[in-house]
Amino acid sequence: MKNKKHKHQDILNLRFDVKNKVEPTTLQIPLSNFSGYDRLMLADRLYGIDVCVLWNHDHGTEKLLDLERLPVRLAAKEPTIESLLEAIHEDQVVVEERLLRHRSLAVCASIGYIDAFKSRDEALKLRKRDVERVDTTPASPPASAAQSDNGGEGAKPSGMNPG
Repeated sequence: MKNKKHKHQDILNLRFDVKNKVEPTTLQIPLSNFSGYDRLMLADRLYGIDVCVLWNHDHGTEKLLDLERLPVRLAAKEPTIESLLEAIHEDQVVVEERLLRHRSLAVCASIGYIDAFKSRDEALKLRKRDVERVDTTPASPPASAAQSDNGGEGAKPSGMNPG
């Protein structure tokens, strides 16, 4: 018996919805058609062959499934790969905005701006500008901390000679 060699094919089967169409569209696309960044964004949204919408929640970002655990597919404007990539990029913007809001609400709750245990509904009603006033960017270390690496003795002012 001869060994049959399986030729590895880098063809993706992708199923997504198209706006104003009842049936989903399935395309077969070579993996080489995607840039590295587009591959990552696509991989984040794949549930089998379905390209899903992403959703942020307290446990992270996941593919959105309905109550019957079926994928909620991303909807493109046209049944083309270009239109699908455009929809993926638009979804990524929404995901990043939701994640920023989630982080801001978490910081607001931790500093007492809102009582996190009171009511999530009240927290979600906060206007965007109320949440944005809390800076969630990582702070740079103070200049004295950056200069003080002298065996735990504390920072010594420059120009002081040990006596």
